[in-house]
Amino acid sequence: MDIYSFLEQHNNARVGFNFELFINYNESYFTQDLDKAIFKLFSKISKIGFRFNEGKIIYNPLLEYKDGSRSFSVDDLTDEDFDLLRHLNFNRLSNNVKAFIADLLWIQKKDYKYSIIAINAYYGLFKELKNNINSNFDVEIIRRALFIATQIKNDSFLKTCCKLIYDIITSDTKLLENTFKRIYFIDILIQYDKSILENLIMILDEEIELSRENLYKSEHAYKSKLRCLKKLKLSQDIKLTNIALANFYVNYADCLTRSSLDEILIAKKCYIDAINLYRNNGNAQDAVYIHEKVEKIEPLVVEQLQPIKVELNVTSIIEEIKNDIKDLSFEECIICFLKVVDLPRKDSLRKRLKDELEKSPLSSMIPVSIVNKTGSVLCLLEPIISLDLDVDSVELDRHLAHKLLIETQIYSLGIEYLINYIKQKYDINPDALDFLVQDNLIVPENRRSIFKYALYLFLNDKRYEAMHILAPQVENLFRELAQNCGGSVTTIDKDGTGQVKLLKSIFETTELLECYNPDILFLFRALLIERACGNIRNDIAHGLLDENDIEGSVYSYFFGALIKLILYTSKGAFAIIKHSNKLKHILKGNN
Repeated sequence: MDIYSFLEQHNNARVGFNFELFINYNESYFTQDLDKAIFKLFSKISKIGFRFNEGKIIYNPLLEYKDGSRSFSVDDLTDEDFDLLRHLNFNRLSNNVKAFIADLLWIQKKDYKYSIIAINAYYGLFKELKNNINSNFDVEIIRRALFIATQIKNDSFLKTCCKLIYDIITSDTKLLENTFKRIYFIDILIQYDKSILENLIMILDEEIELSRENLYKSEHAYKSKLRCLKKLKLSQDIKLTNIALANFYVNYADCLTRSSLDEILIAKKCYIDAINLYRNNGNAQDAVYIHEKVEKIEPLVVEQLQPIKVELNVTSIIEEIKNDIKDLSFEECIICFLKVVDLPRKDSLRKRLKDELEKSPLSSMIPVSIVNKTGSVLCLLEPIISLDLDVDSVELDRHLAHKLLIETQIYSLGIEYLINYIKQKYDINPDALDFLVQDNLIVPENRRSIFKYALYLFLNDKRYEAMHILAPQVENLFRELAQNCGGSVTTIDKDGTGQVKLLKSIFETTELLECYNPDILFLFRALLIERACGNIRNDIAHGLLDENDIEGSVYSYFFGALIKLILYTSKGAFAIIKHSNKLKHILKGNN
């Protein structure tokens, strides 16, 4: 048996080679040296992975390992390998192998002869597979054939292919059972045959009527129709179709029972998509009316959300704090915030994100919606897997900020224990906190009284009042820091009037970033203004913070982090530590 007979008998891959075939057999199966050489080369090529994407074929190693090594790749093919491929008897290869090899030669060597072989092999393979209504693979291979034909300007092939596809969508009743496949073929014709666009619009109208109860099929059909209309430059019809799509979204959403979170979220998205279409097509009044529906549906999101319960054994943490603070003075207990509060570095958060990606790749593929207590979406985080975690970016910072928010639930446990211990054991008054703020380089001199008063309120369960003081004072603290580092905290308008910079711009001040710890700047920025994290400053500035919210972990963590920040530059605290052997022992090795 020669190599061609062997492949015909054993290779059942849709395109290319069956990888397992070359595990079960080896070159000793053949007697001729040429067959053995071809088998060995095909064995290597079988390890090349590939995928189709909008008519293109993208190659990649079939296997990639954690240590960076990989299986055979297109880049590993040598000139000798390509010479051997050129000398194959393509007439004896089946279409699935012929298409793959010829396409490989066309892409890598730009040899026109193989582009012709490739498109004809894909076309033959398409005719073999087109009756399989349960697979869309035939859609991908005919799209690839048309893509190559366009590259080489083979108009005759394009015309033949498009005619066959048009005959299929107009005469094959089986395709009506899989309307998505029919629409996929229509999308191909929209791209490659402008002469039948009006006919395609009529077919798409039929699809829209048949798919009224299927959101995604109808939506796809509407959008394909819009592509036709845009190519025909029918602006009025485009507007009417957009409004029809908006009406469809609204009607579909209205019919949902909303008995599950999925249905509620689908309805909400439909309404929002409809609002955008109405606004962009001159129906502002309808947009206002549908917005009222969105406001009514948002509370249902919160009602359906179920908390995920995680049990943590924090006994050892609490016991350690308990032993540390035994017999300490009030001031020494406050200084213990240095040990109890963890200020995570960005790199630590980044590493934990990487660990999550490795442990749970599937969950890392899902975007995350950050919603407020009414169900409104504050921001949408892209899937972690789509980010380069080694490169700083705005999107990565948002993920890190959200990671910080989640971890505050753990960090706050020790903080809450320490706060409760202090308020139960000591009779606190504002003056007791003088040692923290007096002679403190980071606390503005004219703000020291209000700082210690706000800290006093928080320690005495007046957290709501305390946060309304602390948030703007901490904002001012970082403005002062930026200014002291030589940065500008104002902007000048064209008319010469000055405006105070937004807090976001303050945290991005070059001089501040050069002079101050970037991890601390990131942490307080996340807590104060990042929607994916605390957003404390914005919630307070807009009057959105309720008394019921104040018990959240993010607020106790903010308080603890602020105490630790102030302790770093407190001369009074430093003097106490200097004369306290117990504190020196407790804080040994602490950041």
